Amino acid sequence: MDLLSNHFEKDLFSSIRPRIGKTFNSRTLEDKKQNILDQCRLQLMELGKEEAIANLRSTQEDHSKLVQEAHNLPAEQYMDLMNHSYSYEKKLLQEFSKKHQKKVDTHVMRREKLVPPPAPPSDLKPEKKKKHHRTLKVRRKDRDRKRKEDEKDRKDREAKIRVSTIKKSNLVHNFSTQEVPDEAYLYLALGSTFSTVRDVSQHDHMFDTKLFAKKFAWSAFHHTQGNEKDNTAPPLDSARPPDEFQRWTEPSSMKPAASGHPTEQNRRVANLMTDLQNAVEQKQKHKRKSNLTHRERKGFVWCKKMVRERKIYISRADKGGSIYLFDTNTVDDIISETLENPAKFEELQQDPRKNIRQDLNTLLDEKVKDNTILPQEHFLITGRTEKNGQSHSHDFVVNKPHTYPLFKGHKLSEEDFENKKIPPTRMVTASIGGPTYRLGIFLNHVLAPVSLKYCEGELVQDTTHFLQEIRNLNEQGAFSNPSTRIGTLDVDALYPNISRPLAMEALKDALTTCTDYPREVIATLLELIKFCLENSVVHYRGRWFKSLDGVPTGGPESGSIANIFVKWMLDKRLLQDPSITHLDRMTSRKRFLDDLWFIWRSTERAFENFKTALNNLGIHFCFTLKGEVGTTVEFLDVKMELIEGRAETSLFIKPTDSEQYLNRRSDHSTHVFPGIIYSQFRRAITICSREDDRAAAINYIYEKFASSGYQAEELDKCKDRALQLDREEILNQHRTVSRRKNDGILTFVINHDPGMVRTLKEFLRENEQAISQLIGDKRIVISERRGPNTASTLFAKSTFSQLVNPRGTDQRCRARGCLTCEAMNLDRKLIVRDTTIKLDFSLNCKSDNCIYIAICKHCVPCEFYVGQTINPLHTRLNNHRACFKLSNFKYEQSALSFHVFDKHIDKFSDKLNNFNLGVITSTSPKDLNRTEDFYIYISKADLISLNRIKVVS
Repeated sequence: MDLLSNHFEKDLFSSIRPRIGKTFNSRTLEDKKQNILDQCRLQLMELGKEEAIANLRSTQEDHSKLVQEAHNLPAEQYMDLMNHSYSYEKKLLQEFSKKHQKKVDTHVMRREKLVPPPAPPSDLKPEKKKKHHRTLKVRRKDRDRKRKEDEKDRKDREAKIRVSTIKKSNLVHNFSTQEVPDEAYLYLALGSTFSTVRDVSQHDHMFDTKLFAKKFAWSAFHHTQGNEKDNTAPPLDSARPPDEFQRWTEPSSMKPAASGHPTEQNRRVANLMTDLQNAVEQKQKHKRKSNLTHRERKGFVWCKKMVRERKIYISRADKGGSIYLFDTNTVDDIISETLENPAKFEELQQDPRKNIRQDLNTLLDEKVKDNTILPQEHFLITGRTEKNGQSHSHDFVVNKPHTYPLFKGHKLSEEDFENKKIPPTRMVTASIGGPTYRLGIFLNHVLAPVSLKYCEGELVQDTTHFLQEIRNLNEQGAFSNPSTRIGTLDVDALYPNISRPLAMEALKDALTTCTDYPREVIATLLELIKFCLENSVVHYRGRWFKSLDGVPTGGPESGSIANIFVKWMLDKRLLQDPSITHLDRMTSRKRFLDDLWFIWRSTERAFENFKTALNNLGIHFCFTLKGEVGTTVEFLDVKMELIEGRAETSLFIKPTDSEQYLNRRSDHSTHVFPGIIYSQFRRAITICSREDDRAAAINYIYEKFASSGYQAEELDKCKDRALQLDREEILNQHRTVSRRKNDGILTFVINHDPGMVRTLKEFLRENEQAISQLIGDKRIVISERRGPNTASTLFAKSTFSQLVNPRGTDQRCRARGCLTCEAMNLDRKLIVRDTTIKLDFSLNCKSDNCIYIAICKHCVPCEFYVGQTINPLHTRLNNHRACFKLSNFKYEQSALSFHVFDKHIDKFSDKLNNFNLGVITSTSPKDLNRTEDFYIYISKADLISLNRIKVVS
C-alpha cells in the first residue's frame, strides 16, 4: 500500500506542474513580468498539490476500511475483494495519469528564475539545427492551415444548409435571371428591417446637438415669457365661429420646423448649451464591432453593387415581408406599361411642378379673399406669406413624385414560385414632397374625422377594434342560428378604379351630412379636392405623366376619400338598386378600407347569386368585388370559425408569410426588442379566444423569435409578462381617437449610438437642477434615430425612377447662354486648406438640392465658400451675381460679393469670374442643412474662410 501511495504521490506531484507555453519563453520579457508569472505558477502548483494530497488521503482511508472489514471474511471472498481493490487502485491510477498526462514537465519552475526550454541535442550540427527548426515551423504551419481549412469546410457546409433552408422558405425569392450567390441569400434572409452597425461621425452628433440647442433655447424663451405650451396656433378669425375654427386647427404634421434662435437668449441657456456641445465633442469614439459575418458582408456588397449598376431590382412583398429579386428590365416594363396606358395616364411635355404651384397659389388667394381659407392655412399649404413672400424652409420644397410597383406574392402558388412567375402588381405613387402633397395633408386633416363619422358602425380601425365588435355580436347571440354563415368581400383594385365624379358626389354627401360647414366652405373643400386629384402627376426617368382617373395610391388624402367612396357606393348606389335589394342578406357589416366582413343569413348559392348581381351592376362603375361565405373565413390577421353558435377567433398567418421578426443582431436600441416580443405575445392573447389556440399561437411566435436570434431568457420574461394579461380587459378598453400631445416633452434626437446616449444622460443628470430652472416641468427625452436598414439601402424606389446621369469630364451644363459654365473650372479632386474634397462629376450647374463650393482665384492661401441651394445651381449663382452692386450696400448680402469688395475691389466688376465653382454633392432637401454643415465642419470654412462672414439679408 505504501508503494502504491508513493507511486501516486510521485506521479501526481510531477504532473501538476504547470506547462509554460513558448509564448512566455521570450528572453526579452521584462524581469517584472517573469517574476509575476513565476509567482502565479508556484501558487497554482501549491493549490494543485494540496488538492491531490486530499484526494490521495481519501482514497487511502477508504482502502484501509475495506481491508479491516475483509479480515472477517472467508478466504475466498477475501481474495476476491483484494483483487477487486487492486484493480480499482490500478484503474484510479490510470485515470489520474491520463488526467495529468498533457501537463508534462517541459519547463522547470523555480522561485527566482524561469529556465528556458531545453535546446536541441548538442550532437546536431548547426545546419541540422536550422533544418530541425524549419521542420517544426513547417509542421506547425501545416497544422494551422489544416485546422483553418477544416473550420472553413464546416462553415461552408453550415452555410449551404442555411441557404437551402432559405430557398425552401418564403424569406427570399429570386425572380431574376441573375445567379444570386449564397452570400446574398444569407444577407437578405436577415430581413428588410435589419440594420447594420454604422459608426456615427462626430459631426452628426454635433449637428444634432445644435438642433437641440435651438429647441432648448426656444423652450426656455417661452418658459420665461410665461407661455409653457408654446401655442403657435393662428388667432381666431372673427368671421368664423369658434366651433368651426376648431375643426380647421392646423395639423402638427404641416407645421414647419422653427429656424434660428430666439432674439432674446438667456445667458445661462447659452452657457449650458455650450457645455453640452463640449461634452459631445470631447466624447471619445470607439469603433463598434460589425453585426455581419464575413459571408453576410460579401452578400451585402454584392447586392449593393448589382442595385447600383441596375442589374437587379430588390423589393419587399406587398404582404408577408418576403424579399423579391427581379431583373430591372422586368420592373421597367411593368412601370412603363402602366404609365403608357392612355386610359389612365397622359404624358406631359414639360415639368409641371411650377405651373401647379402657381395655379394652387392663385386658387388659394381667391379662397382667402372669400374668407373660406385663412391666410395661415394658405401659408401651411404653400409657404406663401401674407406679403407674397415665399418661405425657404425645406418643408415647402416641391420634389418629383415617383411611382413603383408592389408585388402581390400572396396570390402565387408554390408552383408559380418555382417557375419564377412574376406576381401581380399594385402601383403606388410616392407623392411625398410633390406639388399637391401639403394640400393633401391639409385635406386629410379635414376629411379623416368626417370619414369616421360617415362610416360609423361599419369602419374598423384595427384588429382589436374588430375583435371588440365580434365580442359584442357574440353577446347578442348573432351566430346562434345554425344556418348562419360569415363571409368576406374584397373590392378589386379600389384606388385606380375610383371614378372621380362619383367620388366628388360621395364627398359632397359626407360633408353635407356629417358637418355643419357653410355651403361656401364645402364648395371650397370640394374644389380643393378636385384640384388635388386632377393635378396628380408622377415622374419616371425624365418623363412626366398626369393621372386621368382614380385616386393616387400613396396620397395623404387617399385613404379618407376611399373610405367615404366605398360606404357611399354600397349604400347609395348598389344595395339600393331593386335588382339587388331582394338578394341582400348581409347584416352586421364591418370594413377595413376595401375589405368587408359580414354575417350572411342565407345559403352559399344565394350568396353567389347576390355577388353576381352586385358585380353586374358595379362593373358600370368599375366597382367589382370578390369573396366567399362559409363557417370559416379570414379577415385581417384573424381566422374566424363558427362553433356551437359562437364566433371563435384565432391567429391567421398567410401561407406566403416570411414568418420572420426583427433579427436580434440588428443595430436597434435595446428597448426595441423586448417591446416587439411583448407586443406579439399580446397580439396572440388578444386574437385567440380559445386556450388551445392561444397556447399554439404563443408557441409558434416563441419559435419564430428563437429562430431570429432571440435568447430564451428574454423570450420567457416577455412571455410571462404577457400571460398575466386578461383578454377581456384588453377588449373592454375604450377606444378614443385623439392626437398624442407632447407639450411636456422636449425631444433630443440623435443617431443610434449607445455610448453617446450614456454621455448625454449623465450630462442631463448632472445639470438637472439648472435645466428645470430654465424650461420648467418639461422633460427631456433622448430619442435615437435608426440607422440605414436593408430596405432603405437596397430598395432604391426613388433612385430607380431617375435617369442615370453619366459622369462627365467637367460640371458644365453647356446650355446656350449659361453664364455659370464659364466658372465651372474645378477638378474632380481638390485640396483646400489641407482638406481633400471630391466633386461629383455627374452633376452640373443645372442640378438642384446640391452643395457647392466657390474658390477665390486671387487669394493665397485660397479663400473659399461652401453653400447650399434648393433651386438649380445657376439660379442660386444668379442671386450671388446680382449682389455685385455698390448701391444701397447690396454687396453685403452675399459672402462672395463682400469678399471681392473687401479684398479685390479692383476686380469687383468681374463678379463671379473671380471664383472657380464646383458642385460637391446632391442630397434630399431635408438633409441639405446637415450636408452643408458637414463640409463646412471638415474644411473649417466657418473659422478660416468665407463662411465666417455674416451677410445682411
